[in-house]
Amino acid sequence: MANVGIVLRPNLEAFGVISTYYASAPHEPTKKGTLPIDRVATYRPDFLSLLQMIAAVRRSHVVVVSHGSAYDGLILDIAPEVRQVCSVCFPDLRRLVENWEQSGSLDLTAAREFSSKWKLRPDTGTLLAKACHTIRNTPEICVALHIRGCDIGRDPENLRAIQQLLGCAVVSAPKCAMLYTIVRPVPGDTASFAQRAVLGRRRTFEDREAGRLILDLEKIGVKASSHAAVASAAAIGKWARILLENPRAQTPHGAFAVSALYPFDVPGYYLAHDPQYVDYLEAVRNA
Repeated sequence: MANVGIVLRPNLEAFGVISTYYASAPHEPTKKGTLPIDRVATYRPDFLSLLQMIAAVRRSHVVVVSHGSAYDGLILDIAPEVRQVCSVCFPDLRRLVENWEQSGSLDLTAAREFSSKWKLRPDTGTLLAKACHTIRNTPEICVALHIRGCDIGRDPENLRAIQQLLGCAVVSAPKCAMLYTIVRPVPGDTASFAQRAVLGRRRTFEDREAGRLILDLEKIGVKASSHAAVASAAAIGKWARILLENPRAQTPHGAFAVSALYPFDVPGYYLAHDPQYVDYLEAVRNA
């Protein structure tokens, strides 16, 4: 049976586009090929909640959507009670879990000391350690972790730290900015649209049946937006099916969602159906 992935995204309104996108594009490009997606679930936007969700869903292939950066890696607070990016605690948390594996039991005193050091509730260190221990020691959980957040893969050490903490066989992430956004193409005169000022970056797509699509995508900080034009209203659905690689993709209200990588070294962008998309993914694997 082929591997099938689950997408986990923060339970924030701004991330609702993720559910919209994967409903019409139920697959994720990876460096090893296309991963089918059969479900999107939400997690509270902190690392403890993410770990507990990964442990609870018990899936071998997991796509995690979050904000990220080359410097901090995965931008999630350690737990809901602190405003501290999670990556700073990875060495301590890994040590806590590895000592558990070596001794056969969790050192509760060390777990409380971990909580105190990072200004967490007394039991949070234990909860983090238990979730990590479950993921690391259950063969079917999180064999492959595909993180989709800006620039996380630009520094492979971000990926290696997560791999070593969770024991994944592979961890991947973009080594450039990325975005998910809704596209609402305006049907009509694409020639006139082409004369307009570009919003962010522009690409023009051509198809014998669907005609021309001009698509501007812009990413500023954590926000993304789009402008687009097609030759006719009928072409909107055709372009959704082409770009999302799904013959059953729907376009309610004349709109669809896209995922794009937004590299700093090229003038345009790459949509998930572009072959170049995977070139901007970094991955670390077990030796």
